[in-house]
Amino acid sequence: MKKIIVLLALLCIAICCQAQWKVGGNFASASKDVLEAYNISWGLDSYYMFRNPDAFFKYGFNGSFLNIPGQEVLTSPGNITKYPNGVFIPFSFAVRFTLFGFFTLGPDVGVALSLNNALPSDFYFKGILGLDIANTIELNVFVSNVYQGDSAGFTSFGIGTLVHLY
Repeated sequence: MKKIIVLLALLCIAICCQAQWKVGGNFASASKDVLEAYNISWGLDSYYMFRNPDAFFKYGFNGSFLNIPGQEVLTSPGNITKYPNGVFIPFSFAVRFTLFGFFTLGPDVGVALSLNNALPSDFYFKGILGLDIANTIELNVFVSNVYQGDSAGFTSFGIGTLVHLY
């Protein structure tokens, strides 16, 4: 219930301020430490950024959907292990710096809420380097991590696109 109230409060703040909406999708490959269990990930992103799109420094909020399909792995002859799907809803605070009017870079830092009871909700980080095309489309590369405590987290490297909605 607390999470829903916080989300509604953030949404109310966002609606009251002039800002910029960005929505898009991404596709990523898992890092080699979890490659056997998880090969790829894909996600949908929604950003609400404060400040002028051409400003050097921008900040805002991100709400995403992140799906990391689990693989079936042959662990011993005749024994197959099925890893659970990692399905997360990350909520994060986003910071962006704009260089030369078209390069953007910065982190998203927050929490990834797990929709799978087998995996815990935990810390979320996504570092982004993007190319802004005419303040309409942003193409980006990123490294993303859902920290899973002492066990291996879900780290991935990928590409994405965002469409700016005003």
